[in-house]
Parts: sequence; C-alpha cells; structure tokens
Amino acid sequence: MKSTSTYIYIAAPYTQNDTVQNVRCAIDIAHEILEKCENVAVFLPHLYHFWNLMTSCPRSTWTALCLDWLEKCDIVLRLPGESKGADLEVRHAFMLKIPVVYSLENLLAYIKE
Repeated sequence: MKSTSTYIYIAAPYTQNDTVQNVRCAIDIAHEILEKCENVAVFLPHLYHFWNLMTSCPRSTWTALCLDWLEKCDIVLRLPGESKGADLEVRHAFMLKIPVVYSLENLLAYIKE
C-alpha cells in the first residue's frame, strides 16, 4: 500500500551559536507542521543530536545519513540562519530537483496544492 504522506525534510542551523536552542527551534517547527497538516511525515535531522551524544560518530556519518534521508523527501523546509550543513542540504535538494521553501507559510501552501 502506497503512502499518501508528503515527506518533509527540515534543514536548519545546528552547530551555529547554541546547539540546544537550535535543536529546540527545529523541534518546535516540526511539531507545528504536524499540528497544522494532515498526511505529512517530517524528517528532523536535529534529532541525531541525541544519538550523537551517546555514540560520538564522526560528522561525516551524520551528513551521509541526512543526505540519504533527504533524497526520500518531497520537499525541504530551510529555516533561517547561517548553516553550512543546511546549505549543503539545500544544494543537494536542488541537484535532485526537490523543491525548497524558506518559510512555514510557503510549506503549508505547497502541501495544500
């Protein structure tokens, strides 16, 4: 049975400034998406933060995992803020012709289409 969900990838700052605050902000946006939308599946790479606290894998491991998951998504939401990682994710999305939006409002409009 094929899923009818829209798969959303959240690309946002992680290591710039306060990592814990960045994770919190990304979780808040992901939760807001789930509250406002039906039939969505949100991938939040920031949750690897907790896994990394327990295992300390090299950054390249997380980057590779994130890009693999991004390839499965229908759209990328790029949150504001400086981030080499999020910029890499956006470039990867563009390369794969996955749409990128830069606000929650634009994401909601995309989902309603």
